[in-house]
Amino acid sequence: MWLDRNLGATQVAASSTDSAAYGDLYQWGTNGICPAGFSVPTEAEITADTISATTTDITNSATAFSSFLKIPVAGYRHRSDGGLYNVGTSAYLWSRSAAGRDGRHLYLKSGRAFFVSSNRAHGFSVRCIKD
Repeated sequence: MWLDRNLGATQVAASSTDSAAYGDLYQWGTNGICPAGFSVPTEAEITADTISATTTDITNSATAFSSFLKIPVAGYRHRSDGGLYNVGTSAYLWSRSAAGRDGRHLYLKSGRAFFVSSNRAHGFSVRCIKD
């Protein structure tokens, strides 16, 4: 079971570009951010319910919103300049999985959905899953 919104969001997304549903952007490995009984999911947990799911297959940012997760395209905060990028066009969702010095995240854009390794200092959305 997943939280119904990104951490820090004031509401469930009404559309993929609903800014009130974007929530906060976190650096990888931030501790204690999920409510009691929830945690940041692993790459395998996210994959099982998104890009490998048989009923909620997420293949791009449009299907990410139409799925039960209602993932909005919140963009990300860049690690170097603190600027917000790709807001309204792409979604970045941290997992708790790592790849060397990088963190793994789901990257959703108009034509694709896949996992990427990125610098842990970037600010991405977090959606918690029940333990």
